[in-house]
This record gives sequence, structure tokens and C-alpha cells, in this order.
Amino acid sequence: MANGSWTTQARCVLPSSSAVNWASLLMGAGPTEHGYTEWDSKVPEIPSITKTSYGLFPGIFSVIRDQKKQAKTAIVYSWSGIGYLFEKEAVNIIVSGNDKDDFCTDTTVAIIKREKPYFTFLHLDEPDGTGHSIGHRTLAYYKQLELVDQRIGKIVKAVNDAGIADETVILVTADHGGKGRGHGVNRLMKCRSRGLSQALAFVKTTN
Repeated sequence: MANGSWTTQARCVLPSSSAVNWASLLMGAGPTEHGYTEWDSKVPEIPSITKTSYGLFPGIFSVIRDQKKQAKTAIVYSWSGIGYLFEKEAVNIIVSGNDKDDFCTDTTVAIIKREKPYFTFLHLDEPDGTGHSIGHRTLAYYKQLELVDQRIGKIVKAVNDAGIADETVILVTADHGGKGRGHGVNRLMKCRSRGLSQALAFVKTTN
């Protein structure tokens, strides 16, 4: 954090729900534009205002593919719902981790070292699962955050080991906030994205 930019005041879109928020992060637009409105949306509940040749609202992967035809991209995700929110035909490497965060992390480490993609997206489920099953801001929740921190450390090390640290931007974000065992009900804690499931995106500044 000492060498980067950060905030504890970031807000997600509403409704504060997983597929809605991840779609907004991957697509750079809100639900009134991309059309995903439910927790487990697999297709837009309302028509997207535009679509690419891949049949979905424009996302980061199709933008990269259109602008940098030869750029290699990768996505590794723990929650299967992510698989409905990006243009698969525009991505070179796709790995579904079946709710196994350590597998997702280790797989991403291997991809970074071997392939050095131009853009990599990693989704981790925790601490979302613990927040919902035990509670946010509990000892178990904070323990999961420690594990998330260790996983992020592995990714940072992989970027350094691959020799691309000086040309890589790493972004860490959450999809939404939480209170008790839920997301909250139209409260600020609900839309402050301080906690739940995490994503890391890596962008090489040269290709």
C-alpha cells in the first residue's frame, strides 16, 4: 500500500449482488447498461444497450482483443458465476477453479511465469464464503483475509519472478461489502466494496 494508491471508500453498483457487481467490474458499466440484475445472472435480465460480435456487452477482454490483436489474456476464477460474464472467445487462457482459491492462485502463478499475459484476471471466492456462513468482521472472516493476503503475496512474487514487475499494474478489488451474514439492506456498508470475494487484475504496460 505504501507504494500504490488505495481507498476504503470505493462503492459498488446497486443492486449489491455478485453477478451484477462482477459484470460491472468486467464491463466497466452499470446494470442499466449491461443488463445483469440478479445475484446469479447468467444472461442479462434486461436487454444490454449494445453487444459486441461475441454476443455480450463489451468487456475488458473484447476491448483488449479489438485493440491489441496479438495480446495474450487469461482469466482464472473460483466462483463459477464469473463464467457467464465475459466473452470466452476473446480470451486465450480460461480456468474455472470450482471454489478452490489455492488452486486458482497457484494456477495463476504458473500462467504468469510461463505465459506473461498482457492482461490477467484472477477471482478468489474468500472471504465471501466465510462472510455469508459465519459473518463479516468475525475472527473467522479476518483469518480468511490473512489467507487472501498470502495469496496476493504469491501473485506479486510471481510477477517479480517473471521479470515483468516494472511493466505491470496490479489492481485488487472486491465486488461489494457486507454486514452480518448478508450484503446489508440499502445501507452504506452494503455498497462499500471493502471485503467479500476478491479479484486481482494485472495489466502489462508493454506487450
